[in-house]
Amino acid sequence: MISCIIVAGGRSERFGKDKKNVKFNGKTFLENVLEKATQFSDEIIVSLGKDDTVEDLVEKEGLKLAFDGKKWKGPLEGICSSVSLCQGGYVVILSVDSPMISPDIFQEMVKTCQKHDAVIPLHADGRLEVLHAAYNTSKLKHACKKTMETEEHSVKSMTSYLENIKLVDIGDFRKYDRNLLTFFNVNTKKDLEQLIKLEKEG
Repeated sequence: MISCIIVAGGRSERFGKDKKNVKFNGKTFLENVLEKATQFSDEIIVSLGKDDTVEDLVEKEGLKLAFDGKKWKGPLEGICSSVSLCQGGYVVILSVDSPMISPDIFQEMVKTCQKHDAVIPLHADGRLEVLHAAYNTSKLKHACKKTMETEEHSVKSMTSYLENIKLVDIGDFRKYDRNLLTFFNVNTKKDLEQLIKLEKEG
């Protein structure tokens, strides 16, 4: 069984409005990501902010919701509250502000993850795509617990508690996503304009 966590509880301060409700190709960002996630996972948990409204999500069959605590501590808190609900042996983490994900990429990650604690894409400049990655669920639960006990509440610091990480050159995924739009994060309205342009260019 494969679980999927969609991190959708961010403040969206740079964008100016809640990104999960921004429209792209006639659907909200969240709807886009949910549609793709159902193609490779058996269970989906949406990580939300403590004040998020959920009327439009409650109706979706099989969807679980997890909420951040009173104090915003970044995506780590959302991931940790969400992974506690995961029943799958492996879990894929996605970010709601990347609406053009390729399901094939994450299917490959999960297969590779069967021999590792995590499979994380790696950029040439050393950046890790920790919010576009696959994890062994029990190992991730342990890493979350250890990280939340510290003062450094970042997803990157969480990975220090994972012993067997497989880093994959992000370019290796071009066979599934030629322009690597899976990893394109929309943080501002200019980013959205650029994504629309890149999609049209193919």
